[in-house]
Amino acid sequence: MRDPNYKDWLRKDLWTLGEFVQLACGFEPDLPEADELVLGGQDDDTQEWALNLYAPCKRIGDLIQRSIGAGNFQLRDYGGGISDAAPPIDFIRWGLRKNVALPTPMLDYERAFVEAGGSGGKTKSLSRRERQKLDTQRMYKDWKGLRLVYEKESPGKTKTWYAEEIRDNHYPKYSADYIRKHF
Repeated sequence: MRDPNYKDWLRKDLWTLGEFVQLACGFEPDLPEADELVLGGQDDDTQEWALNLYAPCKRIGDLIQRSIGAGNFQLRDYGGGISDAAPPIDFIRWGLRKNVALPTPMLDYERAFVEAGGSGGKTKSLSRRERQKLDTQRMYKDWKGLRLVYEKESPGKTKTWYAEEIRDNHYPKYSADYIRKHF
């Protein structure tokens, strides 16, 4: 298993459903059998470790397949061997609408897309509320990352201590109680 190279993946014009689900879970979509695991197919020979590893991906795969079935997300056939695909921004925005915890590079890509004015109107831009939600998700992810750093540097401290450190050093406009609540 390798970590995905988001820089390369985000430059691609299209992603398949399996690629998005694996990227959203933080996996490089390079295992052909992984598509089947994350999208529901498995047989009796599937290893227990693989099922456990891909469990979060399977939840995302199930959620997006239900959205497709309900007509709330559309995949298209593009020819040239690419079927059931969509632009990365469509997948990322679907994830934001469904409160899927996406990796930071995907969140940054969405923000850059909005700041650049989108792609000629092909996809609708985020509403003010969706942009606030994106910023909040990015902030919470940042807090959790900072907490892990502080826990490694100063193990055994209380949740309140970590929240106060994060507030004092990074987010002074928030109270320590507010930060602690969102860990």
